[in-house]
Amino acid sequence: SLLALQHLDSLSQGELFKHSVLIAGSSGGMIGSAYFRELKHRNFHDSTINPYDFKYGQDLSSDILNPMIFTLAVNDMLIRTQRFEYDGEKYWKDRAYTFERILNKHTRGFLDKKLRDYLEAEKNADIPLMIFSPSIVNDGRRMLISSLPISFMKETELQIDHLGENVEYQSLFNKNNPLNTRFLSILRMSASFPYIMTSVNLPTDPRIEVFDAGLRDNYGIKTIVKYIYNMKPWLEENTSGIIILQIRDGLKRKTQKQGSQKQSLAERLLTPFGSLYGNWFQVQDYNNDELIEYASDWYSGSLELINYQLKSQDDEPISLSWHLTTKEKNNILYSLKDPENIEAEKKLLQLLEVK
Repeated sequence: SLLALQHLDSLSQGELFKHSVLIAGSSGGMIGSAYFRELKHRNFHDSTINPYDFKYGQDLSSDILNPMIFTLAVNDMLIRTQRFEYDGEKYWKDRAYTFERILNKHTRGFLDKKLRDYLEAEKNADIPLMIFSPSIVNDGRRMLISSLPISFMKETELQIDHLGENVEYQSLFNKNNPLNTRFLSILRMSASFPYIMTSVNLPTDPRIEVFDAGLRDNYGIKTIVKYIYNMKPWLEENTSGIIILQIRDGLKRKTQKQGSQKQSLAERLLTPFGSLYGNWFQVQDYNNDELIEYASDWYSGSLELINYQLKSQDDEPISLSWHLTTKEKNNILYSLKDPENIEAEKKLLQLLEVK
């Protein structure tokens, strides 16, 4: 996501970022997007920071997995004995602590902020709004987190509270100074993949547990369409079109692969989970296509969806991991030169009227 945004914004001479209003998604995609947004924001005030510098991509592709697994093996599976202090409060050290510490190192300390630190920049539209939507384990709803108040995103026309699928972070914790939350922790909430990361417990009664946003909205389409719907009167009056740039970690699958080859015992044991997880994202694609179709119907302007996709060979898949091999990194770079992505670039530049 970081490399794609660097590449496309550079090609558009900064017009992509200038016209960007909202960033939504899940997991590592939101971390890469947050890092690029921060680099662009710093560039406004410090010309020595080049947001397109390749070194930032090298930063973000550095290993996070091994330090986390080490912490899991020597600390989390045993009795926790170490604590750390943050903002006057003490917490146990675990692999979540390790994740934030290493991510902070790999992003040069640029993201070690609080939610409030982005409030004015988002309010003034200097940078795009980011809405994080980690999934709530307890009941399957979504926790919507943003620097700006977004209570309008949780309301429905029926006004029946128990039917609402969205819970707004700021409203829920309005007595607990929610804007004081560490931004790195919010990034972790959105990217807490089961088992590898710890789930995040929030101080409510009963306690709310949240983890990876991809369970409900892997590409942020639900959030985007909900935002368009609520902003429809303003968008109708002030815009002629909307572009949804979808940066995907893989191709849309059109056909189901037939498992004809013989499976080992381990593969048979893991197949139900793997198939459910893989097919769940495919189901989301079907639902997202319908949502975009509905949005294009009730929004009178032009609504364009551009897919910018990570390409990999079936026999050389790129792992969904916080540790990438050199070959995998090269394959990611090669995706920028893929013919379909080049066509997507041309369409984007045409829509942005970049010559």
